Order: sequence, then structure tokens, then C-alpha cells
Amino acid sequence: MKNPIIAILISVVLLLGAGLPAQANVIDPDLQTLLDTLGRDDEVNVLVTLTDQVDIEKIKDKNKDKTKQRARSGPH
Repeated sequence: MKNPIIAILISVVLLLGAGLPAQANVIDPDLQTLLDTLGRDDEVNVLVTLTDQVDIEKIKDKNKDKTKQRARSGPH
């Protein structure tokens, strides 16, 4: 990936989600009605809101630290 921030965010999401069961806390009644009428191979777009959030500033700071370390150590 060209953008290391995106790669880090994807990694964090995958690591945090690994092994955790998915739980649906709230399903809108209109969505449930639609889901009940869909066929097995039908698709529907949904918006998922996560309750846990990643502190992007911490990730940015860690990435800056790693970049500085690499710059100090010279080419590999």
C-alpha cells in the first residue's frame, strides 16, 4: 500500500477484530424488514457504526517515530 496510515489502520482493525464475535446491538426495523424479504443471494448496503474508535493521533505519532528512526539509521 502506498499510504502507511491506511495500512496501519487496516492492521489495527483486523487485530482488534480478530477472535471477537460480531454483535449487533441495534438493527433498524426498516432494515430488518428489508432483510426478511431478501433472497439468499441478494445484497443490501448498510452503514455500520463502531463503538470503539482508534486514536489516529497515536498512530500518526508512532509512524513519525519510526520514520525518524529509519532516517537516523541510514539506508538498509
